[in-house]
Amino acid sequence: VLKGSFIFTADLARFLADEGVPVRVEFICASSYGEGVETSGQVRMLLDVRDSVEDRHILIVEDIVDSAITLQYLMRFMLAKRPASLKTVVLLDKPSRRKVKLLVDYPIIRVPDVFVIGYGMDFAES
Repeated sequence: VLKGSFIFTADLARFLADEGVPVRVEFICASSYGEGVETSGQVRMLLDVRDSVEDRHILIVEDIVDSAITLQYLMRFMLAKRPASLKTVVLLDKPSRRKVKLLVDYPIIRVPDVFVIGYGMDFAES
């Protein structure tokens, strides 16, 4: 999910390819933050995938999940496209900040409720 996960996505794609896993990367972009650090609760879809994902195995890659509002929206959005499977991987997971019930399939690092930046993560859409 652009913009914040692009470096993590690239590193993950290289790792999977090195392990012999066929990888095809498509980008989507959605935001519920705008220029602030608190979610507005309203998700805006900014970029959709170009090709059909029907009957494909989809892995949504996110840099950070806290409220989970955007990720929940993206999961519903992608499920409507009828993939063969849909999983999520998140570099930084803040389960204590959830505003919706959502379980990340592959959380890499669980972090407390602190502000984090770096590794390509965006701040205020930059």
